[in-house]
Amino acid sequence: MIGISQRRDRSGARFQCAVLFGGDAATNSVVPLVDLLGLDPRAEALAEVEARVGGLPLGPGDPGPEELFDAFLGVLSRTC
Repeated sequence: MIGISQRRDRSGARFQCAVLFGGDAATNSVVPLVDLLGLDPRAEALAEVEARVGGLPLGPGDPGPEELFDAFLGVLSRTC
């Protein structure tokens, strides 16, 4: 999953993004968040969030986190 959010105000725009790697990455990210927020009933909250969030499975030849980060920095350096 790749998530991107944006906030704008008079001073400009800020972007935040996240990439979850691995088949169980969504579960590993969602469970602590649901627990932290104290969402109830827990099982229903987990099912609802996990239905909207997915991991990025890695296969042979797929970029890992380091390669993705390097590519991201490369794009930023060309646009700034």
